[in-house]
Amino acid sequence: MSEAGPRLEVAVKYLVQAVVAHPDDVRVEVRSEGGEAGHRVKVMVHADDVGRVIGREGRTIRGLRQILALTVPTLGAPVTLDLEG
Repeated sequence: MSEAGPRLEVAVKYLVQAVVAHPDDVRVEVRSEGGEAGHRVKVMVHADDVGRVIGREGRTIRGLRQILALTVPTLGAPVTLDLEG
């Protein structure tokens, strides 16, 4: 994992925990895919919280992805966010 991995993991976990009803069940894994492939962030939440993270019409997950897109200049590679319930 690159140096950005732990910081990215903490930031995503903090943001997702603020949205869900079961914050202790939030798990985040960051994998560096190398080169231009960038980083893949996998977020796992309690099954009851999947809808909360997605939000109405996908607004919450889209917002999280936009925040991650802003990190691209600092990380030097794109970031992909996947959600599992």
